[in-house]
Amino acid sequence: QINGTWIVQAGSYGRSIGRVELGVAQDEIATFNGGLVDLLPAEAPAVRPEMNDLVQHYEEIISSQFGAVIAEAELTLSRSYYFESDLGNWITDVLREAGGTDVAFYNVGGLRADLVEGEVTTGSIYEIFPFGNQVVTFEISASELLGVMLSNARVALEQNHGSIQQSGVEMTWRERMDTPEAVSIRVGGAPFDADATYTVTSNSYVAEQANRYLAGAQPANLVGLESTVFDVAIAAAKSGTIRKPQDGRLRKVD
Repeated sequence: QINGTWIVQAGSYGRSIGRVELGVAQDEIATFNGGLVDLLPAEAPAVRPEMNDLVQHYEEIISSQFGAVIAEAELTLSRSYYFESDLGNWITDVLREAGGTDVAFYNVGGLRADLVEGEVTTGSIYEIFPFGNQVVTFEISASELLGVMLSNARVALEQNHGSIQQSGVEMTWRERMDTPEAVSIRVGGAPFDADATYTVTSNSYVAEQANRYLAGAQPANLVGLESTVFDVAIAAAKSGTIRKPQDGRLRKVD
């Protein structure tokens, strides 16, 4: 209760519903009693038999579509909000190959679960990429690419918002007067060309909000592919064992 106002919420992802009982007298709340009702299967209150039958029916449908094992993960690919991560490196490698581009980017907030070591199911991939974001390709200038990488370096310093996961570009940097400074940068294993235009694969969400996620870059020649991120991730998982991707794509030096 803040300044006489009751503020309530029921949580997220459908895990709970909120129940509030109010007693009103003379147009004011006289009594207040609220709480959460947990909807997790193991803790949810008992329901009518016909509801249990309905839940079981849909569980069987979901299991038939999402329960199939499609790959094996040699280790857990985890997320990191401020730095590059194994999972971010994996999906950007997958996107870069799917788009046939120099570079790939992915917003870390779009990674909704870790990829756990062991059997990988269709559902495992869906938990990571539950959105219908389309895979897109576009072009950015060399200076815009450098801007994205320097922005990521600043995230590593300040840790005040999420990083952009990347593939195809590697940069070493150092801190000078509290500001990131590029020491060396390579794209596709080749030296950075300050006059080049580089091709990028990402998702439609990032492309639509490039000013926010890509340090103000303005994507040119935007092309939408027929696949979603979920589609290309499923195809990549089915192609073989999921292994640890190359790391060290953004490295700080003294």
